[in-house]
This record gives sequence, structure tokens and C-alpha cells, in this order.
Amino acid sequence: MNKASEDYINDKIRNNPVFEQVPHDNLFLAELCGKFSVKKFKSGSVIAEEGRSSSALYILVSGEAEIIKKTPAGDTYNTGLFTEKDNFSFGEFSLIRDDFNEFTVRSETDTEWAVLPGEKFRAYSDLNPEAGFPVVFRVAEMLSDEVNKVRRDMMTLYEALVHEIKS
Repeated sequence: MNKASEDYINDKIRNNPVFEQVPHDNLFLAELCGKFSVKKFKSGSVIAEEGRSSSALYILVSGEAEIIKKTPAGDTYNTGLFTEKDNFSFGEFSLIRDDFNEFTVRSETDTEWAVLPGEKFRAYSDLNPEAGFPVVFRVAEMLSDEVNKVRRDMMTLYEALVHEIKS
């Protein structure tokens, strides 16, 4: 990889919301960037499949990727198309522990991803808690946001059900 593309990828990592609380001039952030690998996928490739185990953070560096969800009946629908301009990533929770994919991610065009295995992040954080804590704290905030969204969605469904029963 040449220096220009390495700098571009490191900028994509630094500007990802997961790392926003780590000071950009921090040596730890530079070291964390070194823990990432780059993976390339051809157009049409499935990068992550809904329901499958997830053990890494993926940051879209170039190309376009679509997000596909399944309904309980097994039907699929697209929830979005993302480019590198969107600062799209997934697998944040796997930095804390291995998780499951909430959706399928498929390359719409050839894509390039910066990938940080959760195992590498956890090992690095054990040795450098000053670097790991802000990232884990940010992931915890993201998880809290997800829980609050689920609570609001449940209340909306409950209210709709009560309204339907009363009608």
C-alpha cells in the first residue's frame, strides 16, 4: 500500500464515530490504525450476512455498499445505499465482544474496507487502557442509543395495538 492510500485509510478510521473521543494527535490512535487490515470485495459480494457471527469492525473506505434486512417472513428489503462519503461502518459492538450481524452488507460496486478484528482491539486495549476506554465508552453510548430506540419502537407498537383494540 502506498503512503497516500495509507494516509487516506487512516483518515477514514480517525473520522469514524467510534474513534471520535480519542484525541487525533494521540499516539494510541496511530497505533490502533496499525491494527487494521484492508479487505477488498468485488461488486455483488456479501461482506456480512444477517444473523451470522460478527467479530470485526468494518469501515467503508471506497465504493458503494447496500444494507439488506429480512422480515420475519423471510422477505428482504434494502434499507440504504452507502458510499465512502457517508462514513459508513458496522460491527462496532464486536470491539467489545463477538456479536451477530443485524443486517446483510453487500458490495454494490467494488469496495475496500478497513477492518479491525475485535480480538486485536481487545488485546491492544488490555495493554493500553487509555486508548481502549474512549472507544469502549463510545460503543457503550451507541449501544445505549440502540436500546433507547428499541424502547421507543416498542412503545409505538404498544400504542398502535391499544388503538387498534379500542377501534
